[in-house]
Amino acid sequence: MSVTSYLDDNSILGKAFIERTNSELNTIIQNGEYEYSEDNNDQIYAFSIKKNESLSEIYNDNYQVVRLVLKNIDTMHSEEQEKHFKKLFLSLEEYMNDNPAYYNVRIPTHFVDAIKAYNEIFKKDIFCGGTVEWIGANKKIDIEMKPGIDVFWADKEYIENNKARLLDIAYTSFEQYQGQYHISPVTAGKAGIIYQKWLENSFDNYQGNVLIVTHENTPISFVLYGETDYSVEAVVGAVDNEYRKYGAYRLMISTGVNYATSKNKNFVTSTQFDNYIVQGVWTSLGLKPFYSIYNIHCDRR
Repeated sequence: MSVTSYLDDNSILGKAFIERTNSELNTIIQNGEYEYSEDNNDQIYAFSIKKNESLSEIYNDNYQVVRLVLKNIDTMHSEEQEKHFKKLFLSLEEYMNDNPAYYNVRIPTHFVDAIKAYNEIFKKDIFCGGTVEWIGANKKIDIEMKPGIDVFWADKEYIENNKARLLDIAYTSFEQYQGQYHISPVTAGKAGIIYQKWLENSFDNYQGNVLIVTHENTPISFVLYGETDYSVEAVVGAVDNEYRKYGAYRLMISTGVNYATSKNKNFVTSTQFDNYIVQGVWTSLGLKPFYSIYNIHCDRR
């Protein structure tokens, strides 16, 4: 039996994974506020719902994200546990019916009773693949720079002066990328501009968190990073297709890992299940997968 807890937050969950204790994670879960929560003998079955502002703006409609919150749940099957998950998903179904929207339900893959119960309650929704989350901690990476290549954290002026170039890199890169919004027939029509729109907003409200790689002073790739008290996260990145053999992506991730190590923080990142190329890079840099998520889309409009 493997009893564990879960919060859809890479930074907090990653800290628990590295430290091999759920005590702080459980405290955060216990003190949280949720749309639904059941406390059963120190087990918590809950979900939170938050509006996806970016998609709601792009599609001019109501898009929501559902995240499960679980405390002291066995990853193996039990009839009693499955009953509680069914109760949770029945409550979610009722909430969706009362609040029309397009929902992305994120289900952690390692709780078999959550998956079994979901399939009992929800019959007609859209499976949109999933993501695998990776982590690294306290390991500095030796970096070898190729001739003509440079890597640096961009300032606001640099972002403003090179915004068009960076967005072009992102757009051409994401054209070939097939994520959850490409898979759903409801969102596929505008899937290619979702990340571009998000990056435009990030650049317009720049927080000094973009790592740039240049070749002879020309931007060829970038990674947008996030940072919390516990971790540094590579949120999204793109590489110019014409420069894919220059080692730019490996350089950006290595630099991010070293930055996290210098701050005594974990490094976290994620990608689609089938994005084996970047996962190969992460493996070679010493990162490890630590959990994964199924994305289910539910159109309740």
